[in-house]
Amino acid sequence: MELTNTLPLDILSKLRVALIQLKKLDMALPVIATLLESDVEDYSDIFLDLAEAMAENNYHHHALTLFKKLVHSNKFSMAGIWLKYADSLVAVDRIEDSIARYRHVIKLAPAHEEAGLRLAELLLKTW
Repeated sequence: MELTNTLPLDILSKLRVALIQLKKLDMALPVIATLLESDVEDYSDIFLDLAEAMAENNYHHHALTLFKKLVHSNKFSMAGIWLKYADSLVAVDRIEDSIARYRHVIKLAPAHEEAGLRLAELLLKTW
């Protein structure tokens, strides 16, 4: 796509989110590929916007790639991002991985009620 060479990255991110919201994943993925070549520390807000848009539109497999980069960054390795990462893992039926990620959320934020509830629900289902 020629736009990737001519538009600034922040404008491209808005295009990516719009394409995802319009369910035009086939058009969004090549543009997202250009972002994945960028440093997550420099563009973490854009990575987050895209990961959230992917998850909200049930493109969890693709969201996982972005969330994984975010949680391993210095800037965005926070409980809320780990929670979204764990939620996407549940959505793709990676239960054991999601349990580990929910436990990590609780380690980062012991009073995080959502993480505790989601972890408890998963543990009960797997028991």
